[in-house]
Amino acid sequence: MNDLRTQPRLAQGSQPLNSDSLPQILAFVYAVRHGGFAAAGRRLGLTASAVGKSVARLERALGVTLLHRTTRSITLTDIGEGIYERYGEALRLLKDADLMALQEASLLTGTLRLDLPKVYGARVIGPMLTRFAEQHPLLGMDIRLNDEICNLVAEGIDLAVRIGEVAESRLVARVLDQQYLVIVASPGYLERHGSPQQPEDLKHHQCLGFRHASHGRIRPWQFRMENTITHLTLEHRYLFDEGIALKRAAETGFGVIQVPSYMVRRAVSEGTLQTILNDYQPEPTPISLVYPGQTRHSPKIRALVEFLLLESSAGRLGPDGTQRVGF
Repeated sequence: MNDLRTQPRLAQGSQPLNSDSLPQILAFVYAVRHGGFAAAGRRLGLTASAVGKSVARLERALGVTLLHRTTRSITLTDIGEGIYERYGEALRLLKDADLMALQEASLLTGTLRLDLPKVYGARVIGPMLTRFAEQHPLLGMDIRLNDEICNLVAEGIDLAVRIGEVAESRLVARVLDQQYLVIVASPGYLERHGSPQQPEDLKHHQCLGFRHASHGRIRPWQFRMENTITHLTLEHRYLFDEGIALKRAAETGFGVIQVPSYMVRRAVSEGTLQTILNDYQPEPTPISLVYPGQTRHSPKIRALVEFLLLESSAGRLGPDGTQRVGF
């Protein structure tokens, strides 16, 4: 290639190039690189005519002819050859700088403050966060396991996971998963007391209840009956305010429980618990990623949200990253 310094000077009256000249430079370089205006246009999303006009504007701005044109081909002029070499090098430098900026942006730093439901956060979200952390070693996380609804803005929470509908207009909600409620008991309990065939039969069984630690109310049991959701408040001889303790009590044959499926999936697969009344299982409840609207453009929040949604869409929920939480 000829050195531009050995080429004739640009014509008098030529206009200086500025940032607005970049589309014209791209049109010229792509036309040479790909052998014509039509091929360049396909890569730039332009018509062949638009590429040709951009090159013509560049020539007028420089005051020189860059290309010899025929109906079938284009070839570089002598000065066009030198200018093409310089512009090509400049575009390569810009591309390298852009890649460096993207790599730098991927190195997320700082701390993410997260608020997660106790059991779902520990069993499902926790392992996913481990996989996310492996991709972002400079990013810290402050994780709070909490079943109460918090004020994200007031408490400085970057992202929360909420089970149920999200009605707050200031928050962005993205559905991540679904919570399925199941009724289970140990095989030993069912052998001793029989298996209930309909929800009313539970009145003759030892049903273990869950009491919310925050407000003290007992959670009613839910059933789908005649295409509607029915809530039943059963008599509970034993109450628990912690989900894992409730599940372990059922495994020992203490009674029947209704819990989210992610709490007992492994126990059911291993045979220590057995599902019953499956025909009455209620509709699932949405589980959402929730974050303040003003933080939606934060790189670290956006990266975590997109990672979790991608894992969910690929079915990689839970500790092994290969299985959804519903049965």
